[in-house]
Amino acid sequence: MICQGCIHAGDRRIGSDKPRQGGAVIMAGSGMCTGGRVCHHLLHNLGRADSSVVFVGYAAVRTLARRIIDGAKQVTIFGENIPVRARIYTITVSQPMPTRLNC
Repeated sequence: MICQGCIHAGDRRIGSDKPRQGGAVIMAGSGMCTGGRVCHHLLHNLGRADSSVVFVGYAAVRTLARRIIDGAKQVTIFGENIPVRARIYTITVSQPMPTRLNC
């Protein structure tokens, strides 16, 4: 666990298909939001004005993440039209990651 109270989107103990009450920090490895549990979290939280979504790094053209970052007022997730009411933030990584790490 990275921080106390944080939830990893891949944590199978967390019912990501159920809306959460209160706040949460949800960390997901699928930064482009093209599938997986992160889509369930977005489905339940993008429409909440009290939510914030932070995208870190690159999001390719025509991905759900890119549409949200570019200011879409509504997106479709699992066939449902979801209004984007959450606050959207991005953190840009300016340096490319090395292709080979010397560990």
